[in-house]
Amino acid sequence: MKLLKNDIDLIDKVEKEISQMKNGSIALINQITTISKQRIYNPKSDVDVLAGIKLSNNSLDLIDEKIKKLFIKN
Repeated sequence: MKLLKNDIDLIDKVEKEISQMKNGSIALINQITTISKQRIYNPKSDVDVLAGIKLSNNSLDLIDEKIKKLFIKN
């Protein structure tokens, strides 16, 4: 019974996180911080919160350019 309660709590948490995600989200480049590799979460299945979320190459290029502009002196 406790395992079922934990599963329901996890589902509620995932549902809340997904509902807060918006199309057209932005990356706040000036808020980048260093994190441990141990804190990085990879989706382990198709039902995980981050499963299927991908950025286009164009979006990644824009992020890279902004990082370079903010943090690399010419």
